[in-house]
Amino acid sequence: MGRGTDSLLTERRLVVASVVVTLVTIVPVTRMLGEAWDEQELVFNLVWFVTTTLGVDIDVAVVFPVGLVVGWLLLFGLDDYKRVQGVVLLAAVPVGVVTLAGMNKWIGTVSWVALTPFLLGGVVVAGGAGVLSGQQNKKTGRREFPLAPGMLYATAVVATLVGFVERHLRYDSPIVVDRATGAVTGGSLGSVGVVVDGLAVDLVASVAFLVVLSWFVQYDNRSDVLVVRPDEGDGRLAETRFLAATMQVAWREYDAVPLEGGSSFYPNVKNVDSEADVVEVDGSRPSTVSFRFTQPGLLSRRTVIESNSYSPPSRGDIKRIEARIDRESGPLGTVRSLLSRPLSLLVPAGLRALVASDPARFVNRVANADTLVLLAPVPDRLNQYALEEGETSFAAVVRDEPEYIKRYNELCAAYRGHPRTDVFVVATGANSVSGFYEQTTERLPRLDSDHFAGFVGQKILGIGGCDVVPVDDSFDNEEGPQGIERVLKRL
Repeated sequence: MGRGTDSLLTERRLVVASVVVTLVTIVPVTRMLGEAWDEQELVFNLVWFVTTTLGVDIDVAVVFPVGLVVGWLLLFGLDDYKRVQGVVLLAAVPVGVVTLAGMNKWIGTVSWVALTPFLLGGVVVAGGAGVLSGQQNKKTGRREFPLAPGMLYATAVVATLVGFVERHLRYDSPIVVDRATGAVTGGSLGSVGVVVDGLAVDLVASVAFLVVLSWFVQYDNRSDVLVVRPDEGDGRLAETRFLAATMQVAWREYDAVPLEGGSSFYPNVKNVDSEADVVEVDGSRPSTVSFRFTQPGLLSRRTVIESNSYSPPSRGDIKRIEARIDRESGPLGTVRSLLSRPLSLLVPAGLRALVASDPARFVNRVANADTLVLLAPVPDRLNQYALEEGETSFAAVVRDEPEYIKRYNELCAAYRGHPRTDVFVVATGANSVSGFYEQTTERLPRLDSDHFAGFVGQKILGIGGCDVVPVDDSFDNEEGPQGIERVLKRL
């Protein structure tokens, strides 16, 4: 999700709406499952046959899956990024229990105490599998269990689909188990019909439940940030300087963790304290550098910043981005986005990668990013000789607009008002224009001043349609880089 004010508000509304929809739809879905079981069709007979063959009570087919669900929910509670989801999903359990109790189904008819070993077995199987696939960051101690969302959702999908079919498709079960002798007889399906009573309600409730649940269990309040920098001038060095400054502040304030390309680059960056160090680490910088930091809160927000020497898009790429935004903004785009959540849970990542577009392409990376940080080195836009001579004319001090500024402005225009993606400009080396600012405005330059930000963005850089965050990312100052905290908070 994007990190602008509007997108954060939209995100919070989505979280609240998903909670409401989950708690509301659990009632008709639970009722449908109870009624489907009472029909005693194919699935019921298969379960009866299997449990009888294994020498256990048929109620085990109810108790063991409940144990699995409890196990998945416990993992949600232990996951540092999904505890809120675990609490909400746990709150849905009493709603389902009350619904079943009102139907006199399973709650009072199943020997829960006698079958406690099977309940605990389900908890152990689910919890054990989740723990084995879990991971814990050694530096921060944060734990996550990525298997839990997929398994919980798969259980919900199987139960809901089977329940819907068994409840609303009328046929003669081709397998029938004699309850007294255990003998199995077979036959044809006979005439097949559809039970329309409650069909519309069950269909809408099932679809809404599965779609919203898929979004909710995956939600981890993560923001993917893509850094873009100009090719010409001080672009690459400015990117390295920005990465070093943000990694140092994020490490100090939020226990940042290096990701791809960062394990070797990160130790060197932590020791950067001069411009000479920046130049040195720039020469050994990997092609891809990414790191993650987590901001505390009720829903812990993970921010992943990636730099892969991305240059500003070409005009053709801008057009493709605009076309993609148009497709995603319509009703069809909304439906596609909703359906992508369930599919991403049910389709293995390897298979998705085979049919996905090349992720290295800029257009695709932009489409999947939550935030675009556009780096703009302010010193590259200044005529240093004119500044030293005390010029106060913009025409003399500000150089001609480079091509990348045009692309930045087009990106800002394309994403203006976009509900998901936040785009803003980080004006690096903004302190280099402080004296000129004071001369022409008779104001004291401050990095946190909106007036100074507007001056740098509009008057110096020529940026329109995007917020500009000025920073002093120089390591030669005694205080070190300034303004980086504001960038991290924006992310």
